[in-house]
Amino acid sequence: MRIHNATAQPQAQWLEFTVPTAAPVFATATNPLGGPSGYQAETAYPDLQATRTTVDVVVDGLPVWSSTQNRLRPKRVPGVKGDLWLKTGSALGSGKTTLFLGTLPAKSALHVLVVLRTDARLLAPDCKLDYSVSPSLKRCHAHREQLGIPSVAAWSGAPTLRPAIDVFLN
Repeated sequence: MRIHNATAQPQAQWLEFTVPTAAPVFATATNPLGGPSGYQAETAYPDLQATRTTVDVVVDGLPVWSSTQNRLRPKRVPGVKGDLWLKTGSALGSGKTTLFLGTLPAKSALHVLVVLRTDARLLAPDCKLDYSVSPSLKRCHAHREQLGIPSVAAWSGAPTLRPAIDVFLN
């Protein structure tokens, strides 16, 4: 996005946006009912899990706002139950944020970039048989990292959605 000050006077600039929400979805390899008689219920957690969800706001090449959420299950730590969470910056999904971008000189412009990233690294080779449904049905680990992109309804000849990012001038 490019922000212009077309006037002959300096103008204070604010950028307001709705912070995206992280929405991870996963299922664990499991045999929920224990299988045929004599078998215990089994669950296979990932051997290794490292996921990251990041949102950055960059103005003229300089970072001005950031949020990162990591979920880790390191392979090198035996006996770790549950995930390790590392969160930095502002909380994802925390509503609206307003950033003061400074006073823009007359007849000048700023370039604003909002970067959304997710990635996942998993080592979950095990699947479990679900005997309650079929002796050959396998339930395997599945994982998806995603970010909800905040948007608002707009009209430009047809109903559309646009990102929920607004610029305010003073």
